Amino acid sequence: RAATSLINRHGYHGASVDKISAAVGTTKGGFYHHMGSKDAMILACFDRSLAIMRESLISAEAISKDGYQALATMAAHMVLLQLDDGKALLRMSALTTLPENLQAIVINKYQQIVHLLSSIISDGITDGSIRRVDATLAAQMILGMINSADELRTFVPDITEEDARSLYVKPCFTGLFRETA
Repeated sequence: RAATSLINRHGYHGASVDKISAAVGTTKGGFYHHMGSKDAMILACFDRSLAIMRESLISAEAISKDGYQALATMAAHMVLLQLDDGKALLRMSALTTLPENLQAIVINKYQQIVHLLSSIISDGITDGSIRRVDATLAAQMILGMINSADELRTFVPDITEEDARSLYVKPCFTGLFRETA
């Protein structure tokens, strides 16, 4: 969590091993003992973030009556996590700082989330709660909205959870919702 927060705020190069170690109350040697390398740390950050996304998607789908509600529930939950610095997800922009072989690993895991989200969108199209859209493109749009949500406090320092839902998440979904005549 500390590394994720530092990387989101300062980028991969700005989040030094010294800063990460200090944030978790260990020495630089302790960091290397537990993580092995900074690249291993960033992979762990991505793994944590993607696991949280997967879990949120599955949970939202289990408690929702249709695809649209599952998407909206998951997106709102993920955006609220992004607003909580201690729980925020690693931004995908950190991917560009990894060596190419590690980028491929993270991209593969990210694509699994895209496919899971696309399947929920497809279910929503089938159940009539989501208008016909390109499910993969819509999934990427939603994930982009979630990814950038950690910047909300930069622009609106006193944003409330309700404002984040109504003024940030809801507009993203306006074009997906299938309104009845």
